[in-house]
Amino acid sequence: MKNKEIIQNYWYYFLSYLTIGLYVISCASVGSINGGPKDVDPPKIVKSTPKMFATNFKEKEIKIDFDEYIQLKDVNQQLNVSPPFKKKPKVWLKNKTLIIQYSDTLKDNTTYTLNFGNSVSDLNEGNIYNNLEFVFSTGNYIDSLGVRGKILNAFDLKPEKESLLAMLYSDLSDSAPLKETPIFTSRADKDGYYSINNVKPGTYRLYALKDKNFNYKYDPGTEAIAFCDSNIILESTEILKSQNKNVIFPPDTASYKNPKDTTHKKHQVDSLALKRSKNSIYKELFLFNEKNKGQYIKNYSRKDKHNLDFGFYKPIKYDSVFLKLVYFDLKSWYLQEKYPTHDSLSVWITDTNIVKVDTLKTIVQYWGNSNKGDLIWKADTLYFRNTLIEKSEKKSEKRSVKKPEKSKSGLMKITTNASGTVDLNSLPCIETEFPFTKVNYDKIQLNQKVDTVEFPSKFEIITDSLSLRKVSIKSKWVEQTNYKLSIFPGAFEDLYKMPHDTIISSFTTQKLEYYGKLTLKLSGVKIPVIVQLLSMDKVEVEKFAVSDGNIVFDYLQPKSYTLKIIYDENGDKRWTSGDLIKKKQPEKVIYYKEEIKMRSNWDIDIVWEIE
Repeated sequence: MKNKEIIQNYWYYFLSYLTIGLYVISCASVGSINGGPKDVDPPKIVKSTPKMFATNFKEKEIKIDFDEYIQLKDVNQQLNVSPPFKKKPKVWLKNKTLIIQYSDTLKDNTTYTLNFGNSVSDLNEGNIYNNLEFVFSTGNYIDSLGVRGKILNAFDLKPEKESLLAMLYSDLSDSAPLKETPIFTSRADKDGYYSINNVKPGTYRLYALKDKNFNYKYDPGTEAIAFCDSNIILESTEILKSQNKNVIFPPDTASYKNPKDTTHKKHQVDSLALKRSKNSIYKELFLFNEKNKGQYIKNYSRKDKHNLDFGFYKPIKYDSVFLKLVYFDLKSWYLQEKYPTHDSLSVWITDTNIVKVDTLKTIVQYWGNSNKGDLIWKADTLYFRNTLIEKSEKKSEKRSVKKPEKSKSGLMKITTNASGTVDLNSLPCIETEFPFTKVNYDKIQLNQKVDTVEFPSKFEIITDSLSLRKVSIKSKWVEQTNYKLSIFPGAFEDLYKMPHDTIISSFTTQKLEYYGKLTLKLSGVKIPVIVQLLSMDKVEVEKFAVSDGNIVFDYLQPKSYTLKIIYDENGDKRWTSGDLIKKKQPEKVIYYKEEIKMRSNWDIDIVWEIE
């Protein structure tokens, strides 16, 4: 009887546990655990050796413990130590600990700042610890003064894509960045903001550098630089003066628990930067590449057997460039074609016997400057080999085939941009393959087309003052009208007496209502200025002003524009870079505060008061 009861109890408990298990499983199948909200918080520091802002530190190692596993990315490029170490410190991870070891002897009574940029993030989600900074001192206190601001490209006022180094020197000489390493540094972020923190009181010179080789020194000709005109005096009185000026703060680097909450994140000011601003001076720096004082031939080629191309380091005087062929006693064998930038030159060979020569040894003579800036007479010996021949020979070697035969057409190519829809203020051009010696105007016709009827339209041929191969067509265009441009054989006679085919091109003029008009009233003009109207960073129209007054931009297409002014201090009608040793800043650039959205058949008036 007992055995029977035991068996009944066994089955009772078995069925009970089975029922409970099935119930739990059925409940669990209703939903699945998703792990909660996504982690958007960066790792947090829980402990460090030494402690943050420690004093009297003399050790050779730093350990920073985080609350989760972390990873490093580009730490060797992003880590910035101020004052700089002579040798790069070793940085690695062990579990949740970041370890930094260095062999440099630390300076006495000095505050050190280690900024890791954006190289530290958590392992799972990749949340970045923005501008992780660790500070300690070898003395009895932490220095708390600093310099901060923004580094922008001097020409377009945009931040650089590459990392920039802001530098403080106690050596106040202009040559300090060339021969010494700075005593305090900081790396700018992607928006150009920099902050040199924990600096001791004193007088300094401030620079910014695109330090390509990471040697903390300025290498002219290969690196861009910026400098502050005046000394930086880090004293309480000077800092208080700077507090009255309007300054810009970088965006908040603090993390937000709600990733969708971006409204106040955009306008929030970095709490740490706000605190440090009370002890720092704000300075904007404008980066530029110095122009080498010397003149030299930067590149050269012979892409076509008929001409030689030269690129010079800086603008040249075309009447001071002379070419002489080695092995040929010829006085007149080429024509010079100029370029608008005045730093390039194309030489067309006029002697057909020279054209046939595969390789030309040429002496190029020109006036240039030495590295000291002295005017000297230079002579370079260059070898010009027809690159088309070289390419054909290489292809022949690879494919084991005969050289391609030359074109048998014997015709000169002529092109024109008079096609599609032409703007009412445009000057359509005709371009020939080779320099022409004569234009026969009677063999160029411009006709208006009304339905099927054509009748002549008055026009004028304008030769280009620089190009030997281009002319423009000037006419009083009638809006929304069909035109036909006809270029008959013999219209252009070129150097090599090559004929050309008939070229027929049809186009339609734009309607007048399509365009908008901008009238800019300038005031405050004290020196010559270059006024540029840009669209998508491309200069659409450029005008010059030497005094207050109105500047009219008409026939504008309906799109967005920006206005830019260059203070043309030397009056050469182009932007001029700076000079470090001469303490000459690049010519100042400013932009109008708002984007201009032009619409068809619309007039916009703008008043711009400049300083």
